[in-house]
Amino acid sequence: MKRTTKLVSVLLAVLIALSSFSILPISAFDHSSKAPGSSYEFGDVNRDGVIDIIDATLVQKYSVDKATLDNEQKILGDVNGDGEVDILDATLVQKFVVDRISKFPVEDKVPTEPTTIEEPTEAPEGDYYILGTMNGWSVSDDYKLTANEAADGEFVFTGLKLKTTDKFKVAYSVAGAEPRMWFPNGYNDNYGQHGEITADGTYDLYFRPDGQGGEDWFKGVIYLEAKEAPTAEPDTTVAPEPTEPGTAAPAGTITVKFTDALGWGDVHVYYWNNGAEWPGTAMEKAEVNDFGQQVYIAEIPADVEGIIFNGNGNQTVDIKTDIADGAQWYTVDEKEGNNYQVTLVGEETQPTEDPTPDPEPTGTTVKLQPNNWANDGARFAIYVFNDSTGTNAWADMTAVGDGTYTVTIPEGTWDKVIFVRMNPSATANNWNNKWNQSANLDITDGKLYTVPSNSWDYWTA
Repeated sequence: MKRTTKLVSVLLAVLIALSSFSILPISAFDHSSKAPGSSYEFGDVNRDGVIDIIDATLVQKYSVDKATLDNEQKILGDVNGDGEVDILDATLVQKFVVDRISKFPVEDKVPTEPTTIEEPTEAPEGDYYILGTMNGWSVSDDYKLTANEAADGEFVFTGLKLKTTDKFKVAYSVAGAEPRMWFPNGYNDNYGQHGEITADGTYDLYFRPDGQGGEDWFKGVIYLEAKEAPTAEPDTTVAPEPTEPGTAAPAGTITVKFTDALGWGDVHVYYWNNGAEWPGTAMEKAEVNDFGQQVYIAEIPADVEGIIFNGNGNQTVDIKTDIADGAQWYTVDEKEGNNYQVTLVGEETQPTEDPTPDPEPTGTTVKLQPNNWANDGARFAIYVFNDSTGTNAWADMTAVGDGTYTVTIPEGTWDKVIFVRMNPSATANNWNNKWNQSANLDITDGKLYTVPSNSWDYWTA
């Protein structure tokens, strides 16, 4: 009897001692599995030492051709080990960040002998650049930031000319290559604080890449300081006479024409490699053609890499071919994204009827029953794409009653479709205006796709 009492007392003492300690859950951030041949963990796609929402967003953008990854980043991003970096991997990273999983499936597939990745002996140092509508979103030394000597960890760009309609971000790039990281960065792909552009003018831009002033995953704070507009010196130079249509352009320049078939008015031509800032050079009115359309003319350098015609908030797609002296384009009422397509014409090929017929639909129709997506006045669109050709297109969906929406697939050859819940306050279809999206789905003519109950992102049919 005494021995039994003693044993019970010992067990009670052990239980009491154990109860004095908190049982802590294993956090996904207690993660230590390195990818083969890499010094970084699976899921740390941007290689900043932290697995967070930025990595999930980067994988998501790569899956829809909005970002590029090098070979090491593809290994880090393939967290399910199926040899592809896609929306399934982005979902796993998101689950890992919120402690829904404690490790990735690929960790059970890591070979005993890791594949080595040749590392550069010395990591190249990069710089910060301003990219935006004012420079065609391209990396340029003309928009490179420098260290602010008055504040450690801060960078500055002085004399930035902005319009109230401009949008911009800061990007990190190595030796002028494609950007490796964007600031700010987040789910909504927020732009810089362009609300501070109170008027067209010149500003000093200050930037800190350390996430001060917001969530640490948001990374990057940009603020502007307006500068007093300088008094312009009178222009004493004599303006050159405009080149008359049909006359030879001076050496080193060419003459291009644009037929304003859609009636934009106030047309400019923007070209890149050392051209004028957006919207570019104002074009001269040359003539009105036989169809009552205004023809514009402008003289530009012969060695431009590309041109964009624009007027009153409208613009063409990038034109990079057939740029020659005397070349003439006209707009058609067909868009690629938000920008108008153009056709290169000569006088003999100018159409005698409306040059902008509606494209014939393919006839492939899909339907959506959005269920819980159909709140807050949301509108709906589809995004179709073809990975092999790199092409894509957007299209609005139309309500047909009974909580159902329908759309005819745009003309083209497409592999997949994504259903997107759009911000109703925005009219443009793009990823900046996205609220929610489905996964990459197969296209089946006439099929009714249904949003599962209480599902918001990356559901599959």
